[in-house]
Amino acid sequence: MPSKTLCLINKSAVKQYLLSGAGTQRTYKFTCVSKALLDDIEYLIRLECGKIIRNQPSNGRTIK
Repeated sequence: MPSKTLCLINKSAVKQYLLSGAGTQRTYKFTCVSKALLDDIEYLIRLECGKIIRNQPSNGRTIK
């Protein structure tokens, strides 16, 4: 049975952020965000979380 992967991002909030940012920074207004882009953002966040965990000292219980 395949394990479910925990989603780290709120996809609707990311879509809203991207579309509102594109509306202010670009002359053309975008209307959609692709699933592939959301998957890429999720992947990049997972990589960053892994880096943070690897860079922690071996003592202590709190991730800083």
